[in-house]
This record gives sequence, C-alpha cells and structure tokens, in this order.
Amino acid sequence: MINILHILKSTKRDKNIVSLYDSIEGINNSYLFDRNLVHQKNSENDYHFLKQKENVSFYDNSKDIILTNISFDYIFVYALSAHQIRLCEKYKSSNTKIVWVSLGGELYSNLFMNVNDIYQKETLVALKSLNLLRSTFREVFYKIIKTNSSANRFLKNVDFVSPRLENEMEIIKKNKKIAAPYIRLPLGDNIERSQEKINKIDSAASEVYVGPSAAPSSNHLDVFKKIFDLKLNTKVNVTLSYKIKKDYQEYIIKKGYEYFGDNFTPQTSFYSKNEFDAMLNNCKIAIFNNERQEGLLTIANCIEKGMKVFLSETSPSYKYLQKAGYNIFSFQNEFNYAIVNETNDDIKANIDNDSIFFFDERKAIRDALHKMEKL
Repeated sequence: MINILHILKSTKRDKNIVSLYDSIEGINNSYLFDRNLVHQKNSENDYHFLKQKENVSFYDNSKDIILTNISFDYIFVYALSAHQIRLCEKYKSSNTKIVWVSLGGELYSNLFMNVNDIYQKETLVALKSLNLLRSTFREVFYKIIKTNSSANRFLKNVDFVSPRLENEMEIIKKNKKIAAPYIRLPLGDNIERSQEKINKIDSAASEVYVGPSAAPSSNHLDVFKKIFDLKLNTKVNVTLSYKIKKDYQEYIIKKGYEYFGDNFTPQTSFYSKNEFDAMLNNCKIAIFNNERQEGLLTIANCIEKGMKVFLSETSPSYKYLQKAGYNIFSFQNEFNYAIVNETNDDIKANIDNDSIFFFDERKAIRDALHKMEKL
C-alpha cells in the first residue's frame, strides 16, 4: 500500500482529484485543503462531498491539522504557497518523496521569470496608467515573493515536477535550483468532461468570445484593438466573472463599450454550464491571448465545438497544442480578415484522442508511481 498526502489550496477540481485518486487500488490517500479557499471555489455539493470524506482535513493560517500514525511515501503539493511548504516540511520523513504539481499560476512569478512578461503592449500601458501593475504583482504573487528563500529551498528538494503542460518545464528549469525530472499526473479533467455532452456551434454562429478570465493576463485591450481594427461588425462576448480585480474589470468594461458599443457583452456574474454553453454556441471565434497557460479546458471545449480558436503564439498552450496537431491559429499573425471570415468547415474536433484531455487517468497515475519508484 502506497501512502500519499495531497496538500492543496483549492483547484476548483477538488472533488475530481479526490474521486480519481480514491478510485485507484493500492493507494491510501490523505488530503489537506485550505479551509477558506475550498469553500469559496467549490459548489455547495462539492464542498459537502469533501467535508464528508474521512480522509479529507482542512487547514488555515492559524491552526494546522495534526495527522497521526501515518508515514507518507509521497507528498503531492498542488500549486505553491508558504503554508503548503510549511505543511510539507511538517509531514515529510527522510524517505518521503516530494512531488510538486504545478497548476500554472505559480510559474509566473519572480521565482521563474519577470512577471511583466505576461502582459502585452496595450495591457501593460493600461496597468501602468491605472497604477495597477504593482498591486497586480503583489496580490497574485505576494505569498511566493515573501517566502522566496523557503520556496527556493522547497524547489531544490523536490523529487518530481508535474506541470499542466510538459513544455512548461522550459519555464521551470529557468530556476537553476530545480533538478527534478518531469512526471505526468492528471487532475481529474476526464471525470468532468465525461459527464458533459459537447454541442457543436450553430451553423449561423458569427460572434466572438474573448476568454478566459477577468485577469489582466488575458490581455483584453490588445484583443479589443485588433478586433476593432479589423472592423468586425459582430457581438463580442467577454467573461469577466473569474479572477476579478475590480478596478481593472471596470476599466475593461468601459473600454469595451468605447470600442464596440452595443455589440459589447461583458459577463460579470458566473454563467451556469448551460448558459456558458449557449453563449459559446453563438460564437464562431474564440480568442485566448494569454502569454501564460490558462483556460485549457475552455480552449478544448471551443475546439471541439468547431470554433476557430486563436492563441498567443508565444504562449506554452499554443506551442504545445500546435505540436499536438490541433487546428489552432496564431493571434499575432493569423487574426486577419481573410482567415476570420473563412467558413469553419475545415475545423475538426481533433481532441478525441488528445493526450491532455482524453486518456486513462488512473493508468497515468499508476504509470507515474511506477516510474517514480524506479527513479
């Protein structure tokens, strides 16, 4: 029996992760979740599910859970925060192997890069003029920056690294303290997607969707300018209900109406899955202009629906998906009048056999554990 401790803040897939790992024979799992975040980021049903699990405990910044009588073979740390590092130090033994499961956001900090590199020209200018650049940097990465020395010690001692995309190892290796090899561990995506029926976009779909979130890293202003310059007379839908910075959100809404008038539709409250699906069904084009990896499941959904999907060609997502053979387009070089106005008949839903979303996740975990035991 392999004993694994999972230390999470909250991934929005918490129920999926617990359900996935608990379904695998030969693993004895224990889970630690951030008490406040797990309640904020999960539905009431999912939160209730977690609270009823005997192997799920919760921590906060003032009081740690005491796990007794368990020696862990592995500790999986999802994302990276000061409190998670402290919990990992508390529960590891000399024989425990540490696995860092990167969710993406923590890579875009001064541990690995200049955080301003995730903003494009128009967005960077706006953040500076609004005096939001420092606050954006501080609020998103404060805990990592504050504990840079402890984070670097943690990263130096990590045994394996599992980023969302394998090519994100290029970013991770910029931190010279990390010598750990890549390992592939799923996050329960297939559990969620296997329960959904993906509807194709309407044949008359003509609208544009700009995603994936309200975060400045979506580079909304750079997208708005390019859509406006193309003189596309169509509705522009933007989801601004996730990763909200209020000042930035209000500014983006103001600029959206200046660019597009009544054709601009900002969504500031959460869509239900059905509402989100209905909105996407009216869209011919989806734009994800992030320089960082973000919104992979939504990107997959849009491709499978038959939409033309434009990504920043310098992002890890674009590079990975293009190499995997996806029908995706460069926002920098292919977002032009000719391509935008072509029919979508040549767009194939080429995700069915994709190695990110549709694979045997249980087998992937068993394979990963077998590989880690050998190394």
